[in-house]
Amino acid sequence: MSSRLLLNLFLLIFLLSLITISLLLVPDSQQTSTPLLALDRNTVTRITIKRPSNDIVLEKQANDWFMRAPHHTRAHTFRIDRLLDLTDVIDDHSYDINGLQLANYGLAPPRAEIQFNDQLIQFGSSNPVNHKRYIRNQDRLFLINDSLYPLISSQPTSFVDLSLLAKTDRIQKLVLPELTLSKDSQQHWTLENAGHSFSADQAETLIQHWQSAQAFGVHAFMPRKQLGDISIYLESGDVIQLQRDIQ
Repeated sequence: MSSRLLLNLFLLIFLLSLITISLLLVPDSQQTSTPLLALDRNTVTRITIKRPSNDIVLEKQANDWFMRAPHHTRAHTFRIDRLLDLTDVIDDHSYDINGLQLANYGLAPPRAEIQFNDQLIQFGSSNPVNHKRYIRNQDRLFLINDSLYPLISSQPTSFVDLSLLAKTDRIQKLVLPELTLSKDSQQHWTLENAGHSFSADQAETLIQHWQSAQAFGVHAFMPRKQLGDISIYLESGDVIQLQRDIQ
């Protein structure tokens, strides 16, 4: 028997094995269009990502999202919207879990859990053939695209807003190691203790840069060599203290 024939035979056996596994893992479907969640995304005010320790709790206040646990900070709006995409999922193939061995689908115990208001959904394993993921909501089993599991499994800091300032924050005074800019009673920027000239346009550009600054990522603080302190005084009266460092 030639090596090519052996290879083709091996591939055929491998394919048949995958099909067999898939058939074992996928119960008989019911052709009904079923929403994953009986919720409109605009009615969701609380999202809880269940963890063995330190659940991630996200709450909506007015039109903004905040993290309440394990940190207290503004939440990452885009990633919250990604989570809320689960409320738009409608599956044509959902299954009654009664009589199913949930361990076969990675749901005993589940791989991850997320709760929208009071509705809990559980993430199971990925189907080895179509790479979709099994999801349980109450007594129904769904098989959906596996795009959100990595986000739900990520660290809490993944849900922290990357913007340095909130949308409503306005800078009144900026203190950098090299210079200080402050807004006078005429709403003009004045320059202090700078070693060189600084035009009004340059001052406005610098303030706008800090007003819209965003981080590349957020992680736990790690001490490094400090290059100086930065203070941002807001019109609200709050002061944000930062440290500039190098790796």
